[in-house]
Amino acid sequence: MEPTEAINLVEVVLRDLVRLVLGDSWTQSRQVKIDRLEEKRREDIAKRRGTAVNEDLLAYTEFIQLQQIILDGWDKFGPALGKKKYIEAYFDRLNAFRNPAMHSRPLREFERDLVNGIVGELRNLVVIYRSTKGPDMEYYPKIEQVTDSFGNNPSTGLESGPRLRLKVGDMVKFQCRGWDPQDRNLTWELRIGRTGLDGNVTTEAHGAEVTLTLVITERMVQERLHVEILMMSDGQYHRNRFYDELCDFYYAVDPPGE
Repeated sequence: MEPTEAINLVEVVLRDLVRLVLGDSWTQSRQVKIDRLEEKRREDIAKRRGTAVNEDLLAYTEFIQLQQIILDGWDKFGPALGKKKYIEAYFDRLNAFRNPAMHSRPLREFERDLVNGIVGELRNLVVIYRSTKGPDMEYYPKIEQVTDSFGNNPSTGLESGPRLRLKVGDMVKFQCRGWDPQDRNLTWELRIGRTGLDGNVTTEAHGAEVTLTLVITERMVQERLHVEILMMSDGQYHRNRFYDELCDFYYAVDPPGE
């Protein structure tokens, strides 16, 4: 993984941890300026025409803010991350590498390996901690993120706003990322509806990070096209019998000629 990708990923992981540990109370942290986050969201909406914008304010926090939230609330985050001195050292190293990586100054090979190692350990710590929130999390993998070509993901309120309208022949790509606490291979499936529309529609890919592609056909014409992304490990057992986790997307597909 490239250093910039790894550092972006660790922000996603830390946001997941903050949400898991603090819930909505993260907004009460003295390190958070809600007005500034709301301003960043408004700027994002203005700049990114043609794509869905994440409404979750936590998505607009940066690495430094997440670090401060976690260290300030260490009594709550300690059970997830272990010894504070190790995490402080990890944060310091990632901060040192963050600016060169973000400004296109290449890191040396050992620095790249160190970034990936730190990010990998933090990801695993968060997944393991989730096991304390439910016995199923100790063995089974989790979906970290799935985003479609328009910037939608299950956290953007797909059912609460106007449904995106697609045309026959349109192509939608889904960027998927998952994590398995036992480092098993992951399989992803894209299905239309809960049982699949026909055998040719379902697509499949393998790995922790994959892209699934859906081409809209006449058979999908309807006002509520349900697209289902399933993820499962290659282990013998699964959280939901045949799969481990899933997320849903909904679109409207116009008839040809409309």
